[in-house]
Amino acid sequence: MGKLVRKKNSEGQTQVYLQLKPGETQILQWYSNQVEAEDYPLWEQADTKKELTVEWEITFEKGGPTLPASLKTNELKSWSVQSEELQKFSGTASYKTNFENAESGDNNYLLDLGEVHESAEVWLNEHKIGTLIGPVYQIILPKELLQAHNTLELKVTNLMANRIIDMDKNQVNYKKFYNINFAAHHRENVGTNGTFTAANWEPLPSGLLGPVRLIQLTEKDQKQLK
Repeated sequence: MGKLVRKKNSEGQTQVYLQLKPGETQILQWYSNQVEAEDYPLWEQADTKKELTVEWEITFEKGGPTLPASLKTNELKSWSVQSEELQKFSGTASYKTNFENAESGDNNYLLDLGEVHESAEVWLNEHKIGTLIGPVYQIILPKELLQAHNTLELKVTNLMANRIIDMDKNQVNYKKFYNINFAAHHRENVGTNGTFTAANWEPLPSGLLGPVRLIQLTEKDQKQLK
């Protein structure tokens, strides 16, 4: 939260400078009087991007139909292609790793998670930074929390679709609605009794696919925008 850079155009109208990611929203509040507030931070990204080519410890925390065993990997890929058990799993998995930062305390960094299915809760050194729901999975890691040795944890939750596929294949009655039919919108999703089924669906991508990158940030010179 803070004051935005503003200027008058040739017609005397006020313009404000925004930095918005695809799908992002900001609320603009106008006042008739002067307001004391810090300037809203505006960032410039460094050209170099440091990819985190590290080992990840993946722990499946909640979901079903079963909780798969933890695993370690250096290759980020959808968990739905790793085993038959994981193909059916819908829920939350913790991705935890460590990384070094020789410039700790000097710069903010943009954490870019790359491809995620579907949401990610970001923790840095046991502090929750925020929750990302896309379509762009980026968040600022504040320099005050960065250390020489850091622990990054991402709690990634996928959709319910893969669990529903498994339940429909095994004819589990989960459509427990009072006095209503669960109709299929597409013909290929019509079951034997005329209601919806996902038994013919292919499993959806799930989890953190990356690549995960760190991008150094510097504050933009706001005087140049006025």
